Amino acid sequence: MIRRLRVRAQTSGLGAPGHPNVHSAASRGQRRPKRFCRQVLSACPPCCVNRTRGWRPGPTLEMSLPSVARPLPLHIRRLLGVRMRPGCTGDESLEPWPAVVFFSLDGFSWGVGSSAYQTEGAWDQDGKGPSIWDAFTHSGEGRVLGADTADAACDSYYRVQEDIALVKELCVSHYRLSLSWPRILPTGVRAEQVNRRGIEFYSNFIDALLKSNLTPIVTLHHWDLPQMLQVTYGGWQNVSMTRYFRDYADLCFEVFGDRVKHWLTFSDPRTMVEKGYETGLHAPGLRLPGTGLYVAAHHIIKAHAQAWHSYNNTWRSKQQGMVGISLNCDWGEPLDINNPSDIEAAERYLQFCLGWFANPIYAGDYPQVMKDYIGTKSAEQGLEMSRLPTFSLQEKSYIRGTSDFLGLGHFTTRYITQRKYPSHQGPSFQNDRDLIELVDPNWPDMGSSWLYSVPWGFRRLLNFAQKGYADRYGFYYVEFNVRNKPRYPKASVQYYKEIVTANGFPNSREACARPLISVYSEKGESSGKNVTLPAVFKAPIRPDIVNFVHTNLRKNNRQPYAVSELAGHRIEEVPELPLVVEDKVEGYKKTKEAVQLLKKLKAWNDIKKVYASQRMRAGKGKMRNRRRIQRKGPCIIYNEDNGIIKAFRNIPGITLLNVSKLNILKLAPGGHVGRFCIWTESAFRKLDELYGTWRKAATLKSNYNKKIQRRVLKKNPLKNLRIMLKLNPYAKTMRRNTILRQARNHKLRVKKLEAAAAAALAAKSEKGTADKKPAESKKEKKPVDAKKQKKPAGKKAAATKKPAAEKKPVEKKPTKEEKKSAA
Repeated sequence: MIRRLRVRAQTSGLGAPGHPNVHSAASRGQRRPKRFCRQVLSACPPCCVNRTRGWRPGPTLEMSLPSVARPLPLHIRRLLGVRMRPGCTGDESLEPWPAVVFFSLDGFSWGVGSSAYQTEGAWDQDGKGPSIWDAFTHSGEGRVLGADTADAACDSYYRVQEDIALVKELCVSHYRLSLSWPRILPTGVRAEQVNRRGIEFYSNFIDALLKSNLTPIVTLHHWDLPQMLQVTYGGWQNVSMTRYFRDYADLCFEVFGDRVKHWLTFSDPRTMVEKGYETGLHAPGLRLPGTGLYVAAHHIIKAHAQAWHSYNNTWRSKQQGMVGISLNCDWGEPLDINNPSDIEAAERYLQFCLGWFANPIYAGDYPQVMKDYIGTKSAEQGLEMSRLPTFSLQEKSYIRGTSDFLGLGHFTTRYITQRKYPSHQGPSFQNDRDLIELVDPNWPDMGSSWLYSVPWGFRRLLNFAQKGYADRYGFYYVEFNVRNKPRYPKASVQYYKEIVTANGFPNSREACARPLISVYSEKGESSGKNVTLPAVFKAPIRPDIVNFVHTNLRKNNRQPYAVSELAGHRIEEVPELPLVVEDKVEGYKKTKEAVQLLKKLKAWNDIKKVYASQRMRAGKGKMRNRRRIQRKGPCIIYNEDNGIIKAFRNIPGITLLNVSKLNILKLAPGGHVGRFCIWTESAFRKLDELYGTWRKAATLKSNYNKKIQRRVLKKNPLKNLRIMLKLNPYAKTMRRNTILRQARNHKLRVKKLEAAAAAALAAKSEKGTADKKPAESKKEKKPVDAKKQKKPAGKKAAATKKPAAEKKPVEKKPTKEEKKSAA
């Protein structure tokens, strides 16, 4: 009963069946077809209820801070967030802000829940018959992780009072439990055998809940079908199951209906038929792709309608209760919101998920898109009839409106896009939808291969599909290796208790939700004074959120130095972080006093771990100096430095922070980043507008997140005199000689060019001369034959080249207009 607790929330005003409207959460304002009315909200965590469409915050609940005996120091006033009335300077003008601001949800009920097979144990005790899950886990075919079974589970069958006391500790008002069909009817048939011990157990269970002021919400069937019905009739593949379920439900109404006013016929039937009759991953482990799940769902809908009519005709007037069904649906978001095919695919995903069961119950028939797609697929496969069963006109009118309220569960979210290529696989539920499910790799992974935490969707609920009993969920940890199975409360117990007690959620729009934190004296004890710090210091550690925040910091370039500068501070034996000290502690000047204080605060063991983590970093490249690196230790906050820095400076791992340096960038993303789950979403929403993200540009500062490419021009050492002097002491002399040689060569080239130009001008001045005699040298030379005489080349050839004959000017012919004017 404790191991797999589900968070359940229920509205007080439950309407009539067939209410015309329901909206799925996290729809981002997109309009969806109005089909159903969600009147029970299942398992909505604190940070997501305010996203529910149509929800409006009520009046706030203010929790005043406790009064203190003497005036508070200045740095405690800053942490406390007190404000001064205009014109006042004394301590009498202090007005504390509310410590925590909550949204008040009028008419909203809080609760938790469990299921029989997952928690009860005692699988063959007191006349209980076997269920399909008993046979499934006992088959020994490796169907469950670790070959685990629920033969003992949490042993809640023998520890009801203890578990109810733990539930009562949460300060909730409702508790959802499920009845084990084979415990009440061992063979599944009422006419054959009724187990009075099973009825007595659940009767005492319900009485204990009512005695503890817990309203019971009872689920008739939570996947644990009697094994005899599966073996004899084939389970939900047989239409006779509707009659047996009606008899079982009528017996429960008769025995428990005087105390139970809220009934659920089935819990998440879509997963039950898909995993049990399509893929075979769940009990009973049948693989009937494309047909088995549709037939089972068809019979489940009929069974639900018969149970509702049985209560409505026989017991409603006497007991004044309500009967509904709990469905599960993940949100489908179009991959491209501008692509009509993706929008249509997302709508089809919701109809195949939620409308499959909800549409017949509220409208009388399956969604039209289901009938069209499955009928088309069946015709392409050569079948004469659709694989989706049909309701007759009489059945449609009988099923329509058979739910007093709708329980809606949610696990995760998917991006949906249209399938662009035909599937060559056989008939199956996945191929009938003709769509593709995608996930964003930036979504935080919740430890399962398919479960992701999406900020704008509902948060996760109970997850045991495909994982068996590997993941441990719930508010209390059960030690299964110990004989008496002790219970240990988790950190979420206190957090959830505070929310239920305040009847609302923390105001996510406030960037600083401020819980109280103690101030420590020089004796190492709490001084009795309380200050307020952001909730990051008291929230439990969640590695997935830590990785998510650090990843976003790297992508958005939001003060990345703060992550490495302040991340990782922790004190494992102190319940509150950081350590806020009094004025006397600020006057410490000796290391011995600081060591004594840390020992009194039980923080010295962390200093020892800091010593153990010290190591030398290997020097590479320019960083040849080997630096000592170590983990972070305690973080201490002070107001004035009266010697405290000198006292703590020789202790490794200690970080001293002044009150004035506590800001949003160093506290939330950079500082104790692992200890917040209230603050992250609102803080990042505000920072996204300012800095932008890697997908969306900033709105408050345009072009802020564009990276500026800096061009670094590295100097060539062969042309840099300073570098050459470092490499070669004679480089300066060599460089000087090279410059002088280049200057001499340059002068010679200039003289030759001037001589060539003068020779060309002299050649042009001689008119009428065809050949030019070569210039005679002062010394007489022997005549050389014409054949052996070398032809001048290069500049000499240019000087001795014959001048070209002058061209005669071409006479211009007169135009027609000139001829006319001349005539």
